[in-house]
Amino acid sequence: MYDRLYRRDLTWHNNSLYKDVSKYIKNMAHCLFIDDKAKHTLCKENLMKVPPFVGDVDSDIHLRDLADFLQENIRAEDDVDMRAVVE
Repeated sequence: MYDRLYRRDLTWHNNSLYKDVSKYIKNMAHCLFIDDKAKHTLCKENLMKVPPFVGDVDSDIHLRDLADFLQENIRAEDDVDMRAVVE
C-alpha cells in the first residue's frame, strides 16, 4: 500500500508524467486510487476523484465522506472489484 506518489514514481507517457499505480499493485481489482487530479493518471478505472484540499480542516469533509461510503459498501470479507465501486 502506498500513501503518496512522488516524481520518481511517475511514468513517462506521450511526453508527460503520469501516475501509474499498476506498477506497484499486482491485482488492480483490489486497488482504489484516490486523487484530486484525474488528468495525469493511467489507471482511470481505479480512480476516485476528490476535490483538492485547500487547507481548512473543518470544512474539508470529502475524505470523511469517502471513508463513510467505503465502510457502508465494502467489507473486508467481500472480494470486491474496486473498479466497480468507482463507477
